Amino acid sequence: MRILAVVGSPRKGGNTDLLMDAFIEGAREVGAEVEKVYLVDLDIAPCDACDVCRATGNCAHDDDMIELYDKLLASDVWALGTPVYWWGPSAIMKAFIDRWYFFTSDRSRFEGKVGVLISPFATDGPYAGYQATELGVSALGGWMSQLGAPRREPVRPGCGPAGISR
Repeated sequence: MRILAVVGSPRKGGNTDLLMDAFIEGAREVGAEVEKVYLVDLDIAPCDACDVCRATGNCAHDDDMIELYDKLLASDVWALGTPVYWWGPSAIMKAFIDRWYFFTSDRSRFEGKVGVLISPFATDGPYAGYQATELGVSALGGWMSQLGAPRREPVRPGCGPAGISR
């Protein structure tokens, strides 16, 4: 099994990164091949919805996302790690996901792929964190289904102050 672990937090060593490392460790223990990518280190332009990809099969942007397209296609599992920022993913994670539009012309390539959302949160409210991650889980299900991947049942561990994930 090949896993692409995508960290969408701008803070290396933060809770998202720590939880992703725990996920990666468990995946490797059962024999998975895992590649970890930090979006903060990459140049990913936002999707323009220009439809050049649908007309030509190539994205209009010549940036680091081009290499990620191949990695996404080669992976069985996409582990997406993002903190909850204003009830959604980080801006760099959202830009990455928006660029999946490139794939919507041929959804058959994604049958059987699995998306995993790793999304720590901290909140003072008793349900706010659950509600925020529920939005993320719902969004991930929608994004993956747009590509033809099946929806799976979520697992939702909570998180608190930075470093609590250790």
